[in-house]
Amino acid sequence: MTAKIFQEKCIGCTWCVEVCPHQIIIISKENNKAEIINAKFCIECGACALQCPVEAIRSHPIGCGCIGGVLRKKINKILRKENPKSCCN
Repeated sequence: MTAKIFQEKCIGCTWCVEVCPHQIIIISKENNKAEIINAKFCIECGACALQCPVEAIRSHPIGCGCIGGVLRKKINKILRKENPKSCCN
């Protein structure tokens, strides 16, 4: 299942963009909402859906196994305090 973004719920926070390991999610300049480009490269890791604070993305909950790498990237970012909007602050 390729990730699906429900733009009516999207708030344009960019968190999904930051965690996508294949960088196939962008924020549209037209409506400031997330959208998927090159959907064929979606590996169904579920990182975007897990990260979305408003549940605007549906994806496979645990996909190919690269979710660990995505989570490590996010944790490193939080530890370096580059993401002041993390859910734990």
